[in-house]
Amino acid sequence: MVGLAVAAMAGVLDVERGTEAAGESVGELRLGLSAALVYDILIVLLVAYLTGSRSPRELMRAVAFRAPDVPRIWITALAVVAMYGFVAGYAAVARSLGPDWLEPRSTIPDAITSDAVTLVLAGVLTCLVAPVVEELFYRGLLTRGLLPWGAWPAVAVPAVIFSAVHLDPGSFLPFAVVGLVLGWLYWRRGALADAVVFHFLFNSTSFVLLVATS
Repeated sequence: MVGLAVAAMAGVLDVERGTEAAGESVGELRLGLSAALVYDILIVLLVAYLTGSRSPRELMRAVAFRAPDVPRIWITALAVVAMYGFVAGYAAVARSLGPDWLEPRSTIPDAITSDAVTLVLAGVLTCLVAPVVEELFYRGLLTRGLLPWGAWPAVAVPAVIFSAVHLDPGSFLPFAVVGLVLGWLYWRRGALADAVVFHFLFNSTSFVLLVATS
């Protein structure tokens, strides 16, 4: 899984570098985003296979994808605000220290705003598909599978892997902390939807800020 993630992210990074160098953004970005969508579909199929799920309903049951606790959704929203503040503060400190590699970098190329179709595709992948698929794998499969070894391993191991596969040294620490919060949200109530809502709000905030500042 880590190898697949590294290959997929490397492909996206190559697309971004090629875009910056050649200026041919639209076709290359659409190709990279389409590859990411195929990768996400494969992740879902793999989780379904590993959990022995033969239908979407069985898969949702296997990963504890229950409805979010609406009266207490403010806890998830507050966690998003806290984590966004933490990541922003970390980025400001890293920027002031000097080395470029310490500063977190967005995994979404700025060039997505140059084309409406590419922007919509990136928005769907970032705000809707990624929160569901990533939480399905990291929390629904890994955290749930590691729970017999204790809460800390079940929360920490997926958080470290989640952060590492972003392939950005500057993002490793803040994203690992975000991964810990996601794991805690899942462990707290045993419902994957809580982590998905957090991931959706976090990614959507990042996407809106990217579009607004581009």
